[in-house]
Amino acid sequence: MDRLLAIVAGLLLPAAAFAQDGSGRSMPALDALGILIGTSFAIASILAIFAVLVGPFVFWVFMVIDATNRRWQERNMWLIVLWLSLFFGLYLVTALLYYFLVYRKNVGKMPAAKSRESKV
Repeated sequence: MDRLLAIVAGLLLPAAAFAQDGSGRSMPALDALGILIGTSFAIASILAIFAVLVGPFVFWVFMVIDATNRRWQERNMWLIVLWLSLFFGLYLVTALLYYFLVYRKNVGKMPAAKSRESKV
């Protein structure tokens, strides 16, 4: 994450060096630095909001895929719970429940998820 922010800040440095106000006069160095810092914080904020909103959904998708690939007695119940949680906005809670109650707890006790490797 730090590397990404360094790259973005490096891309914005030339913009700060050539910054001008509306009349074509060069802006003072502090104004250009302020614009650079403000832009960096805006980009970091957008990335953080994106991670907070999309990250739990991606985790939920991985848990649905695992529940779909496992062949066990309570598979349909967990799939129904996981899908209903999406509609009620509780998908992170149910994905965490599935992770701790099924995925992590029963690693050796139940059939593992099918691998997608082709058999030769």
